[in-house]
Amino acid sequence: MISGLVRVLLTELGRSGAGGHRTDEAALEFWKCGMAQEVKDRHAVASRLNRLRSLRPGLSVAYAGDTLSVLAGHDGYWRLTIERNWSNQQYSRWLTRISSRQLLPDRLGPAGAVPATVGERHRRPQ
Repeated sequence: MISGLVRVLLTELGRSGAGGHRTDEAALEFWKCGMAQEVKDRHAVASRLNRLRSLRPGLSVAYAGDTLSVLAGHDGYWRLTIERNWSNQQYSRWLTRISSRQLLPDRLGPAGAVPATVGERHRRPQ
């Protein structure tokens, strides 16, 4: 099911990519600069996790940094907190759980899941 979703998303993203739209060159350069800094910052966090020997065995620093760039990027924060009305607390819990599952060793059970707080309410997308 997820693999089908990924195929659809890749098709859709490919249609709206570089060849499909004109962009303001100055805005594009500004966006690229901001994205490069975001990636650099997330890779620094991944390097720190590696120095602390906290990354999942076999996970490269580059892969961990790329993963953090996507999970903890500005666009995800904006989408969830501004567009989807998640509280900062909900976002923080979600980011902690998903990042732990993706990056840390499976010390917390078979899925490496950080248990949700009892009674935590999470708004589902409509």
